[in-house]
Amino acid sequence: PNPIVVHEPEAMHGPDWDPRGKVYGTVSADKPWRKIEGSYGSAASPTADRDGNIYFADPAAHRIYKSAPDGKVTLFKSGSNVVALRVGPDDRLYASQPSLRRIVSFGAGGDERLVARDIEANDMAIAANGTLYFTDQGKRTVGFIDATGRARIVYQGGEIAVPSGIALSPDQAMLIVADAQSRFSWSFQIATDGSLVNGEPFYRLEMPETGWMSNAGEVAEDADGLVYFATPLGIQICAL
Repeated sequence: PNPIVVHEPEAMHGPDWDPRGKVYGTVSADKPWRKIEGSYGSAASPTADRDGNIYFADPAAHRIYKSAPDGKVTLFKSGSNVVALRVGPDDRLYASQPSLRRIVSFGAGGDERLVARDIEANDMAIAANGTLYFTDQGKRTVGFIDATGRARIVYQGGEIAVPSGIALSPDQAMLIVADAQSRFSWSFQIATDGSLVNGEPFYRLEMPETGWMSNAGEVAEDADGLVYFATPLGIQICAL
């Protein structure tokens, strides 16, 4: 009859506590989820800058919002048909616009700069050296844009049915590609020239009871090697 009380396990404060594979290695009992202010048609592709600001897109409204560390949300850019957002090492906000077949970047004041054209990117991952990887669901490929802006295909094997989310490992040695159809998402090693090698279906996700697609969306990896997949069942975490 009493309400459920959330508490951390006693072992968590012991010397032998290993956070890997534990719920409380990821979330904190004293820091619950908090809804940011405002109402939006949709909220997609959140990305953070080094100052703790969170940018996210409302694709249906063609808007980009900025949420400050104190939780205050302001309109950053309107009239921008954006699907994916990423903050680059140059502190600019990169945005994919598949309907316009291009990728652009925005400065702190909203100034726009063309990054690449003739590209339909569903998601992006930007390396510390400024190179960029992107997924193209229509062509079932993974693309690469070098520091000069030249693009090329680095994966077109066909084994990834619906390449969706994409993310780099913290050491920039591996690339993760989510498959919105399969139970498995992929891991690749990155060669010195940016090519992808030794790809394999590596991350096994739980599937919905109904339907035959995982619908895995965006993916991210933290500094401890935990990989987070956005799925209809919730956030699924894979530990290496």
